[in-house]
Parts: sequence; structure tokens; C-alpha cells
Amino acid sequence: WDVMNAGSVNIVPENLSLAWEPPNAKHIMPEARDPKKRWYGVYAGYDVPQYNTNLVKPDELPKSYEDFLTRKQWVGKVVIEATDRDWMQSIIIHYGQEKGVKLLKDIATTLKPVVLDGHLAAARQIAAGEYPIALMNYSMLTTNLKQSGAPTDYFVLDPVHLWFGQAGINKNAPHLWRAS
Repeated sequence: WDVMNAGSVNIVPENLSLAWEPPNAKHIMPEARDPKKRWYGVYAGYDVPQYNTNLVKPDELPKSYEDFLTRKQWVGKVVIEATDRDWMQSIIIHYGQEKGVKLLKDIATTLKPVVLDGHLAAARQIAAGEYPIALMNYSMLTTNLKQSGAPTDYFVLDPVHLWFGQAGINKNAPHLWRAS
């Protein structure tokens, strides 16, 4: 590969990543660029709860993640995506280690969330009415489905985990032009 664009360029081993700096790098917020210049954010994604508007009315939406614990009607029907470690980490950072871990354990124990594989699959299943709500999903997926006419939307709870689609260059790119 020559160039990679994904949400995980930051975990490509350093020996495979070229340090580079685009001309306008100084205008990119610090969180959206690697200090070692191995990747740059090219778009932002936000993790927010998603719901089916036919199954959940706006006045039923939780006002906080703690508020999810009072929604007994959603036991076994709340979705979480299997790889949401970054979102969980944002909960722990926001609430503090002890309170954040306790909240996540309480959500797991009380709501018995359904673990799905893939954010797009989760977004589609919420939109199709297979489940009423997701603890979090990518706002852009929900927006795409909503714009296509699906009965789905998202709402914002603190914390909102922000992540970046990243671009990086292979240090040994077969088609990389190098000035001599």
C-alpha cells in the first residue's frame, strides 16, 4: 500500500509509517495530528447514542448515561458495538476511573446490552427497528440512514467521544515519489 485512510492509522507500526507534513499541517488542531508526523486527521467522527424514532420518543431519551440505568424497558434491547473501547475509555476519563468503571459495569449488569459486530450493522439494525437504542454509534452513520428516510436519529450526551479518520503514508510505498 502507498497511502492509508482509516480510523486506525495511528496503530500502524512506526517502521511502516513515513513521517511527513502536509503544507497546511499547522492549521490542523493538535488532537488531529500525530506529534511524530505519521498521520493526520482528515475527517472527524463523533460517538453519540442512536435511537429508532418509531420506538423511542424524544421525551423518553436519557439525559445522561446514568439515566440509561432507569430504562428497564430496554433490558436486553440496548445495543453496543463490540469494538467500542475508545468510547468506554472516554466514559472513564469523563467520570473518573472509579465512577466510570462502575457506570460501565452497572450498564452491563442492568441493561444486558446486545453486543453487535460493526457500527454500520448496529446503525442499520437500530434504523430497522430491531433494537430501540444504542449506547453510542457514529453520528455520520445515523445521519446517512436518516437522510435516506429511515426512522432514526441521534442525541448528544456527555462525554462525546471525538475520533479522526486518519491518513498516513507507507514508509516503503512502492509508488511513492521521492525527490532526489
